[in-house]
Amino acid sequence: MATCTHPKCLKESPEEQLGKTAVSVLLGDNELDRVCENERPGSVVDYRSTRTAVEVKALKSGELENLRATIDRKVSNSPIGVPGLQKTWFVMPDATAAAGGRSEYHGAPSIRQIETQLGPLLLELEQQGVDDAFTAPWKLQSQISSILHGGSCSVFETSEFTPGILLTGYQYGHSRPFSLDRAFRDKIQSWIDADSVNMVQSFVGESGLRCGVLIVPSNGAGFSIARSLSEDFSDVRIVPQEPLLLPDGIDILIVVAGDQAVEFTPSRQWRRISLER
Repeated sequence: MATCTHPKCLKESPEEQLGKTAVSVLLGDNELDRVCENERPGSVVDYRSTRTAVEVKALKSGELENLRATIDRKVSNSPIGVPGLQKTWFVMPDATAAAGGRSEYHGAPSIRQIETQLGPLLLELEQQGVDDAFTAPWKLQSQISSILHGGSCSVFETSEFTPGILLTGYQYGHSRPFSLDRAFRDKIQSWIDADSVNMVQSFVGESGLRCGVLIVPSNGAGFSIARSLSEDFSDVRIVPQEPLLLPDGIDILIVVAGDQAVEFTPSRQWRRISLER
């Protein structure tokens, strides 16, 4: 079995390289070759050996990606103008829900709402001499919090910018469940249930062990999971107690977060190791 030599196929992403390394360490398969993306119509796996087929995916949140893209388009050197506003307001919506964390809100905050509905509320704050939404009267605080999903909003004392809404990015928090099942297993199962279809399709026609690898980033959608593994449950001897429900077409799933890899196989259940050498 030979590695594809097409320039595009040979170009491996950092996630793919990390996934290949995790499979080599956990499964002891050092003979994985790059698979040509033009091997057949439709999706194909990333790597294959005589005994293993490997498909690597990265954990992402569509809502968070869309929010980031929208903010990137909006961010400039000029605040969003609001007629009558006298000060520059530093605004950072909260995207904890969109990042997969626990929140009283659902989904990502709407930049359109911030543009159209936040201004009049800030005018009221200025009229009352309030320069931070967290210290505003309850009704105003609640309205602003609803728009920003609990994010921050305060006066930015500077002469560098004109008055208005200065949208600088977004923030998100990290909840700390009391078990690895809630902090890790449930979130991976949610990804399986909602987003594993493309991974499964890549394994169609594969005769070897079908090994999916999910790369969890240390920020964004993966922040809470990565933080739980590295800080809240850092001992690699700690594994979830409940099994994953893998879809037909995936024999084993390896989740990589930072320097840790967690493997689930229905017959062996959970195994967790450190990838650091």
